[in-house]
Amino acid sequence: MLLIAFALQGIILSNSTVGVRNTIDTDSIEARCEQKRHNIDQCLSEEFVREDSALRAQERDVRKKLLDGEHVQKLLNNRIKQHSVVRFDSAVKFWRLYREQQCRSVYDAFADGSIAPVVGLECNIRLTRERRDDLRNMYSLTGG
Repeated sequence: MLLIAFALQGIILSNSTVGVRNTIDTDSIEARCEQKRHNIDQCLSEEFVREDSALRAQERDVRKKLLDGEHVQKLLNNRIKQHSVVRFDSAVKFWRLYREQQCRSVYDAFADGSIAPVVGLECNIRLTRERRDDLRNMYSLTGG
């Protein structure tokens, strides 16, 4: 909850400001925000909450695959499957800590300006989408 509260306060960084390839379509996010007549901070906060919810659903899919996958059941006993889930949960915990610290760092780089909340939120959104892509590819999940 602390992470979400932190992000909702507007802790995001714009990739374009630091010369990093931007993997989020900020134009479409900003267009949606304008259509809803929200301020950009609020709109990006809502987008981050949606992305994080989708990531959590994907993490549940990975856990299910680790425990229930046919190929896994043929190869591994129950104890090994349980250890695999524990290792995955540990990776999830540390990845979330990484995201929080990385995006706080980006926010801090722009703390003196009004752009700080925007770049912090964009950082959270970008890293969350990248993590979803990574999980989908690493665990051969379908969908988004």
